[in-house]
Amino acid sequence: MKKSISNLGKALNKAEQKQINGGQVPSYCFDNAPGYEAECREIALGDFMNGGCPTWNPCFSSGPMGCTDMCMSDPTPR
Repeated sequence: MKKSISNLGKALNKAEQKQINGGQVPSYCFDNAPGYEAECREIALGDFMNGGCPTWNPCFSSGPMGCTDMCMSDPTPR
C-alpha cells in the first residue's frame, strides 16, 4: 500500500514547495530518515527539474559535467 500511495501526485515546483514549507527542505531529508525516501526524492527531482542541483539528496552529485542524477538507471548529466 505504501508504494501505491507514494506514486500519487507529482514533483513540486519551487513555488509549490515554498507554499507548503517555506521553500525549506524538511530536516528528515537531510538525515535520510527511513520512510521518507520517496517524498524526499520527489522534492529533489522538483529542484533538479527547475535547474537546481539538490546535492543534499544522495541521488544527486555535482561535478565538472554539471548535476547528475545517480539514481536513474541511465544517469544523464545536466
